[in-house]
Amino acid sequence: MFLGLRTVIYPAPDLAASKAWFAELLGVQPYFDQPFYVGFDVGGYELGLLPDAAVADGPVTYWGVEDADAAWAALLAKGAVAHVPVQDVGDGIRTASVREPSGSVVGIIQNPHFALPDKPAAVTAPGTEAGAADGAADAQAWTAERPPVELTVVDTTSTPYLRAGSPVLSPGMELIPLIVDAETGVEVFQAKYAAGFTNPWHTHPCAHGIYVLDGTLNTHQGAYPAGSFVWFPEGGTMFHGASPDADCTFLFVANKRLDIHFVEQHESH
Repeated sequence: MFLGLRTVIYPAPDLAASKAWFAELLGVQPYFDQPFYVGFDVGGYELGLLPDAAVADGPVTYWGVEDADAAWAALLAKGAVAHVPVQDVGDGIRTASVREPSGSVVGIIQNPHFALPDKPAAVTAPGTEAGAADGAADAQAWTAERPPVELTVVDTTSTPYLRAGSPVLSPGMELIPLIVDAETGVEVFQAKYAAGFTNPWHTHPCAHGIYVLDGTLNTHQGAYPAGSFVWFPEGGTMFHGASPDADCTFLFVANKRLDIHFVEQHESH
């Protein structure tokens, strides 16, 4: 039933103090920082701080599952007691929790975006026996007969848009998910900013590109019409949105797992 560890959430009645303590302990700033939740990325896993969580429950561990509804039903069938029913928490992520027979809280999470960072591959020097063997093995693997790939096809003309999961984005952003690669974290979706809407200053732990399909994309560096491709490097701060008089439709491509961290307003430049 469980795919593996995904998230541990700690109750944080004093969210600011908890955030500062964990940031110093981990040596990184949270990738998601909002008054209702703070999240840290720790080696690909999530350490969350939740101000509304019950301190008496202690930390809650969330285990990955393929289907939150099916896992929830299976846990109840095995004698667990409902704690928090299955709920959508945004961006296609669904969570729930139960109390196992001894009373501890067990969480489950269905997260289509979860992907651990790649481990560095071992390097063998060219010209050595090991290097030659690796090269021959690679060549044999790539020239071996392979079955045709299974295509993923989305008809964006008939697929309805979904509201963005973030409460900051949902008033003015809709999207059609196209693909999330479980191994690499690469994510592609078609999105639309409503006329006049701006995704405020933020940063991502990934690089991403926007190809403007219709309208004009306004950014901190300028405005770009339909047909423009704009690349946003990893780690910098940015804002982007639609022009005041028309929606902006675009194709969005992230090179690995996509998260967003909103930051304080910058000076205009």
